[in-house]
Amino acid sequence: MTKTRKCAHCGKVFATNSGMQKYCSEECATAAKETKKKRQRDFLRAVEPVMELQQQEYLTFSKAAILLGCTRQYVYKLVEQGKLPASRLSSMSKIT
Repeated sequence: MTKTRKCAHCGKVFATNSGMQKYCSEECATAAKETKKKRQRDFLRAVEPVMELQQQEYLTFSKAAILLGCTRQYVYKLVEQGKLPASRLSSMSKIT
C-alpha cells in the first residue's frame, strides 16, 4: 500500500518514496528552501533596528514604544504610573 501526502510547498497530493518526504519534487523542495531563506532574511532586517535600540542608554518615548511593542501613549502611561523610569534631558523627556 502506497502512502500519499500533501506537498508542503504546492499542496499537491503525491505518493511518497519514504516516510520523511515532504515535497512532491526537487523543484518544490528548492522553492521551499528559498522561501524559508527569504523569511529569515526579512526577519533579520526587521529585528536589526530593535537590536540597535537596545544598545542605547536613553530612549525617546517613540523608540521605547517600538522596543516594547506598544503605543507611545502606553509608554507615557507607564511613566506616569512609575513603572518605567524617565528623566528630562534638555527639552526632551527620555526613558532611562
